[in-house]
Amino acid sequence: MKTFIKEHNVTYPIAFDGDVGAMFASTAQLNPSGSIPFMILFDKHGVFQKDYIGMTPEEMLEQDIKNILKD
Repeated sequence: MKTFIKEHNVTYPIAFDGDVGAMFASTAQLNPSGSIPFMILFDKHGVFQKDYIGMTPEEMLEQDIKNILKD
C-alpha cells in the first residue's frame, strides 16, 4: 500500500493495516453491505456530515464540500 501511495502521489489519508478493523467497525452501520467505494465526508472540525455508497458524481462531491466549507 505504501508503494502505491508513493507511486500515485496520493496526498489524502488512507486507512490500512491496523486502522481498517477499527474504521470498519465504526462505519459498519453507515455501510452495512460493505460496498466499495464508500466515502465519508467530515467538516473541518472532524464532524461527520455525509456518506456516499457507490460511485458518486464529482459534481455532487464538489457541491457538498463547498456547502460544508461555507459553515
